[in-house]
Amino acid sequence: MICIYCQSQKATTRDHVPPKELLRKPYPRNLLTVPSCAQCNESYSIDEEYFRLTIVGLLCHTPEAESLFDGPLSRSMNRRPSLEDLMFGSLSPHADGVVLDVDYARIYRVGDKIAQGLCFAVSGLLPPPRPCYSIGFAEVETMSSIQTFGPDFTYAIHDPSARRLEFTLYGSVRFDAVAV
Repeated sequence: MICIYCQSQKATTRDHVPPKELLRKPYPRNLLTVPSCAQCNESYSIDEEYFRLTIVGLLCHTPEAESLFDGPLSRSMNRRPSLEDLMFGSLSPHADGVVLDVDYARIYRVGDKIAQGLCFAVSGLLPPPRPCYSIGFAEVETMSSIQTFGPDFTYAIHDPSARRLEFTLYGSVRFDAVAV
């Protein structure tokens, strides 16, 4: 089997969709995995950590997200103070409140990876060649229409070829992905 991300290397690992670090333990039994080469799988680690800090740590405002923040996220920041600096350093005061200065390239990279993984896991089709998905995200007040992994992660596929999909983290931040 070929890696679904680079589509050039042999898949030697299985990658979780969504990344397990975005979910609380105990993990759901129905976690999706996709074939990945070790290089692609490992290349996202730092961006996934940034994604978790930014999206779950700062934008998700549910009791479930707070339990992830109070547990694994806080332990990560205690072990590596630079993570706390990274997370809270992205906040700055503004006349209307607080502004979040996000490294969008990193957020979009992880959002694209999740969309690619969902495309393959749900449809069995390799995602389109790079770049794959145009990613947009926003805070929301309502859960996605499909409860896939409980309140931590939900997704909806809007067409059979998975060229348009959405996923929501902790019922707070929804990502829309459209194949480009």
